[in-house]
Amino acid sequence: MKILLSAGEVSGDRIGAELARALRARFPGVELAGAAGPLMRAEGVRSLCDAQVFAHAGWASVARALPGLFLAGAAYLKRARAFAPDAVVAIDAPGLNGILLDKFRHLGEARTWIAPPQLWAWKDRQPSILRGMVVHPLHEFEVPALESAGARVSWLGFPVESSRRRDGPRDRVALFPGSRPAWRRQHAALFLEAARLAIPGLEPVFAFPGARGGDRELGVARLEPREALSRAAVGLCLPGSATLDLALEGVPAVVAARPTRFDAWLAGRRLQTGAVGLPNRILNLEVYPEIVDPRLAADDLLELLRRAADLAGWDPRLDGFRDRLGSNGAAGRMAASILERVHPAG
Repeated sequence: MKILLSAGEVSGDRIGAELARALRARFPGVELAGAAGPLMRAEGVRSLCDAQVFAHAGWASVARALPGLFLAGAAYLKRARAFAPDAVVAIDAPGLNGILLDKFRHLGEARTWIAPPQLWAWKDRQPSILRGMVVHPLHEFEVPALESAGARVSWLGFPVESSRRRDGPRDRVALFPGSRPAWRRQHAALFLEAARLAIPGLEPVFAFPGARGGDRELGVARLEPREALSRAAVGLCLPGSATLDLALEGVPAVVAARPTRFDAWLAGRRLQTGAVGLPNRILNLEVYPEIVDPRLAADDLLELLRRAADLAGWDPRLDGFRDRLGSNGAAGRMAASILERVHPAG
């Protein structure tokens, strides 16, 4: 059996690696290939394209890179067809995976979208590709919006390990300016300035997936996210999946973003109102203060960061957060669902 696993950025690579491990545990002979990052490749997924090629954020970033993205996408689709998969499993990355899934319509229900488009964030958006598509959203609150778009929705939980309460010193500010280059250029210096101004007694560190010992960025340490969080008293983070890591560790944080003016104008009235940070959406409570504004400056974050730091490294409102993500073993349940539809006797 051949399964095409297609991720488009760091968080998708992380989920893809968990899923590859779960698929092999249930069907050892499965052949896996697709758009893969380092974690997926480490789990034996043959790379038809580096997932990081498509890791852009915002329309402005995509527009600047469009010629290269078009060529890379065309080459990837050609290799994907040559692989001749029995099933396609897309992970997030709607710009890439929406096209990919459409090209493999002939596979019918052997197509699965994990972390499908976040319709909850948009007004009246119902992509036609979702009609009849088997989708596994990562969060339960996404189900109604996807069902209204005609998708066949099954929420199986979020594929992440349980967290543990941290022991030891909490003497750092963990900064998450994104893994995508465009967002990092927009936010790394801003986040560092805000942390140094607001909480000079704590050491700022940058979180970056794949960081190696001794890595530096703007003169400060660059660490793996878990290492950055292990001693974090407070965090400063873009909206997105990194907020889940902070919430799972109970770290008080501020969610902030400075989109380009073009992106903010283009989104305009298309975006839903309300919280953009996932912990706030999941808990239906503003645990993490949020600021999303093209004019965002370090001064705008000072008081919010100071208040978060006053919680002394642990926000008790997040004690039950892991339970809201569903029970452990979500990757295994997703793998079982995929294999049952492709190979019922397996």
